[in-house]
Amino acid sequence: MEQSGFYISVNNNSQLPLTKFEGIKVATGFATNVAVQKTYYYKLDEPYSDCRKDVSTYTSSDSTYYKNTLNITKYSQKLCFQICLQYEYIIPVCGCADPSIPASDASQKVCASWTDIECSTNVTDQFNSVDLSLTCNQYCPLECDSEEFTYWISMGNYPTQQYYQIISQQSNMASKFLPGNGPSQTSFSESCALVNIFLYDLYYNEIDESPALTVDGVFGIIGD
Repeated sequence: MEQSGFYISVNNNSQLPLTKFEGIKVATGFATNVAVQKTYYYKLDEPYSDCRKDVSTYTSSDSTYYKNTLNITKYSQKLCFQICLQYEYIIPVCGCADPSIPASDASQKVCASWTDIECSTNVTDQFNSVDLSLTCNQYCPLECDSEEFTYWISMGNYPTQQYYQIISQQSNMASKFLPGNGPSQTSFSESCALVNIFLYDLYYNEIDESPALTVDGVFGIIGD
């Protein structure tokens, strides 16, 4: 293994976390404090941009990738792009589906062997180096409204010598390691992490676009 630790993603309980794009990695051997702040973004739709205001439903004219995304979780263009990448490139080339992308078809064969995984990784790396929107933008509209979590992180070594002496004597902790006199401080540190997650502030940010010039204003300028 290249590294040890945990992956933490904060999201609404009604939404599937997209661990490829969201969250942070927490290392073992450290006490990590994670402060979280939420920001809402509200963009203007047509005629000011090509984003889509309502992404909670789909119509018969919407793409299969858009529908599959919405059937999995709350819609996001990022996830729709991943599903598009899966069916446009990974499956045709490798004959299997990348397991790191949420499945939209339970019957699809998953890349399980080293050869399959290497193939899906190579295909993904290849198309991450180009503009995926050139292929998938036509299937995956940009949502006007979105939310984002910002993280502030501070870390310290864990555990201290004094705390290790206390916790290593607890039977429920010692039983998680190999039989003997309990875990050494090194093995304990390499296997455990302490994480505290809290709100940075008791409020959220809201960024709301508004037109700089209204229709009435345009005609007013023309009239002048």
